Amino acid sequence: MQRKQCLMKKSVLYGMGAVLIWSTLAAVVKSVVTSIPNLEALSVSSAVAFLTLFLFNLRSGRLKTLRNYSARQYLKMIGLGLIGMFLYSAFYYLGLSQLSSQEACILNYLWPIMLVLFSILLLHERLTVLKLLAMICSFAGVVVLSAGGGKPGGNHVLGVISCVAAAAMYGLFCVLNKKAEFDELISMMVIWLTVSGTSAITGLAIETWVPIV
Repeated sequence: MQRKQCLMKKSVLYGMGAVLIWSTLAAVVKSVVTSIPNLEALSVSSAVAFLTLFLFNLRSGRLKTLRNYSARQYLKMIGLGLIGMFLYSAFYYLGLSQLSSQEACILNYLWPIMLVLFSILLLHERLTVLKLLAMICSFAGVVVLSAGGGKPGGNHVLGVISCVAAAAMYGLFCVLNKKAEFDELISMMVIWLTVSGTSAITGLAIETWVPIV
């Protein structure tokens, strides 16, 4: 009983920590993308995430499991990275550069509704009345938010479209990831490596990168 209570307390603390960190994401990313190009920021942050997971997996011995996956499974991980992290983050960063952080953050929370939508389309889950009402309310909120003035100097329509596209990408990622059977820490390491490399290649082709001091 004591062990169970300890685990519950840890779970609550971890959950609160995750919410706290997640709540700062929009403001932090907003401040970063005003100083350096979007894809440069994405490439560097993804590289840090990859290196962190690589060191953790190395220390825990998980890297040994890399040999257990086939080329096809690695392609699936890469595909998940392109959809769920690269496209999601690229669209979200673009939306943040055009909108206020509050607007972008609210639009980003469309992803649970996108998850429900893709679950119905791809996993053939049942569409209930409550799910339908929640989807209608969420999209109505987008319409209301889209009618705002937006950030001065920003392209409001482009920002809204980008954030909605980001939410769609992340919702699709969650559904596809639900069907994947990989070690989560190993797959996320591969995913962040994919994002960092793809962002670097794309960013160097279309952006003018600046030194990070």
